[in-house]
Amino acid sequence: MLPEMKETPMRLTALISLTALLACGDKDVTDDSSGSDDTSVTDDTSTTDDTSATDDTGSAAEGNQLKGTFVGGAASVVAITVYGQDSGNADNTYVYGTDLGVNCSEGEGWEPQGTLCDESPSTDSPDVSSKSNPDSGATWYSHHGITDELMVGVLIVDACSDNSCTTVDFDEARIWQMYSDGKVTSLQLSVHAETGGTAPAWDDGGWTTITGWEAIGAGTADNEEYTAVSNPTVLSTPSQTTRYLRVEVLNEGTLGDPDFTELRAIKLFDM
Repeated sequence: MLPEMKETPMRLTALISLTALLACGDKDVTDDSSGSDDTSVTDDTSTTDDTSATDDTGSAAEGNQLKGTFVGGAASVVAITVYGQDSGNADNTYVYGTDLGVNCSEGEGWEPQGTLCDESPSTDSPDVSSKSNPDSGATWYSHHGITDELMVGVLIVDACSDNSCTTVDFDEARIWQMYSDGKVTSLQLSVHAETGGTAPAWDDGGWTTITGWEAIGAGTADNEEYTAVSNPTVLSTPSQTTRYLRVEVLNEGTLGDPDFTELRAIKLFDM
């Protein structure tokens, strides 16, 4: 059974389309192969932002190390996918928003780059996430529509996508909840030794996990419009120097809104 959609026309249209797709059999929703997922949504273009600051070592300047290119930073989501928690099978039918070109406030939200679109005045804040569109952020269906298997959402982030830096340094990640119709209840982070311009595949063997599956808290909405959210979950990590970050997320339903996995914001800091 597919997730029940909430009231937005965009969500209803997506549910109808997904239901029709499964009924017609045009896309096999169970991928029996393991390994690389050829259907992963990727961004083959680099965004150049001449305003991004770097230090003398080629690492990104202080502050939020995952500041997106749409808010004056160097970071960009370059791939989004999803796989079954038990099977490991990837199936992008269960990625809700796939447009890597949509910025912080365009459209109705729920697109990948929104997770890196923390707007002024909190772009570099470790405490608050500010957005003009409260639905801005990466979104996946939380369960497989036929098997009801939990689905693991995946983002691949290039922290230096505009080539204004080569790596970023961090020892802390902060995660903010979206107040829409989905949550993240668990999250895992990995880094990769690759520093060139081609991102590694989500399931490349070179990823090194730097956290376990960490519980993500409910956070606090600072206003009724949900344009400001505070009380992020703080994850301390060993000191890292990397260009590529893999973010894996689950919604097990323990915070409500069980149908979608939604990630409002993640920031990295070198504390």
